[in-house]
Amino acid sequence: MIARPFWLLAVIALYFCLLPAQSTTAQDLRAQLLQVDKAVGRVVNFKQRGTGTGSGAIIGQDGNALIFLTNHHVIDRAKNLVVGFLQDGRVILYAATVLNASEALDLAVLQLVRLDENPVRHDFTAVPIAARAIDKTEEVAALGFPGRADIISDGMKDPAFFESTVTLGNISKVQIGRIGRNSARREIVQHTAAINPGNSGGPLIDVCGHMVGVNTAVPTQRSTDDTAAAGTFWASSGNAVDEYLRSLRVSVSVVRGGCAALNGSSATAPGASQDGTSGSATSAQVDGDLKLIYYALVGLGGVAVVGVGAFSVMRGKSTVPAPKTGSPGSVLRVSVRGTSKRLSSRALQKGVTFGRDTDSDVMISSGQLSRRHARLFLHDRKLFIEDLGSSNGTVVDGTRLDANTRQQINTRSKVILADVPLTLEKG
Repeated sequence: MIARPFWLLAVIALYFCLLPAQSTTAQDLRAQLLQVDKAVGRVVNFKQRGTGTGSGAIIGQDGNALIFLTNHHVIDRAKNLVVGFLQDGRVILYAATVLNASEALDLAVLQLVRLDENPVRHDFTAVPIAARAIDKTEEVAALGFPGRADIISDGMKDPAFFESTVTLGNISKVQIGRIGRNSARREIVQHTAAINPGNSGGPLIDVCGHMVGVNTAVPTQRSTDDTAAAGTFWASSGNAVDEYLRSLRVSVSVVRGGCAALNGSSATAPGASQDGTSGSATSAQVDGDLKLIYYALVGLGGVAVVGVGAFSVMRGKSTVPAPKTGSPGSVLRVSVRGTSKRLSSRALQKGVTFGRDTDSDVMISSGQLSRRHARLFLHDRKLFIEDLGSSNGTVVDGTRLDANTRQQINTRSKVILADVPLTLEKG
């Protein structure tokens, strides 16, 4: 008779203790955006004829130089590039040089060096890249410098010229596609956070303060008869950005999970694997996991109170069922040249790499394969394969994939890595 009220009161107490955490989301988002905003800069492109502007963000640092990410079309045909930031009412300027630019992906990485001789310390934190599954309805914010807002300023001599704007919205959908006729297929995020010309290259930020995309384009009317797109804006996803950056050997932070899973990813990072993950959990991960537990309990608290009370009244017993144990089973079996390997859902969500490199998850001894040839992964419960820029290509059902693009597949798909057939079976 004592056990019943004890369990009921304990759950009720836990529910009301955690209830205030529900109201922190908006405050957390605001705090994250204020921090990210310090790393968002305006690109000024001095061309042979005329001047253009765009947006971008600091994603890393190399000694005294900063690593800055933007769109290719923002820096295209540049004679000189300058990037400006506004801090405490003062403009901080950098000279920019192009480290790498991809017209097909419409992405570019710049190196920034301070222009002023006696600079005030630029207070910022590099924006982490979110290389993870992106879900519909997620809250996001677009930061950047829409050119139309310049109408009310005095141009570059006005500090307000370098003050960013922020708009809020949600993820509408995520798909593989092209932005522009000649661009490469990649993961595209469609969202509702308003952007305008000048926002190109600016970050799309999630509630964790991570970059889930690089704002790139707005659908335009093809003719006067077309209806203008409302609430439709496109960004190259954090996953597409991550794949692009991997080959450049630049030091950036990459997130492969939720708010807690921040990992430094660098070509020279000690103790880190090639995908930027490490073997041990950091304190940030532990704190984040606890926070996620809080939110989960709050969300389930009302159900738990009602459920436990009903269970106690109906059963009249204090017995609590033991939790189920056991490791998650495999969901896919991959066979290569007579050798098969079972892959779990967790492994596929992280991504399984194929190649002749010994660090590949599935190593294949073939001189035709690249060291890192392809990646198999789950996204929104769908199975995809992605070519990692291999030399001899990845073929799906007779069609060769473009480099660094992904294709949805199933167990009936005929997949060939260079000259090696890949067989997929359930479980």
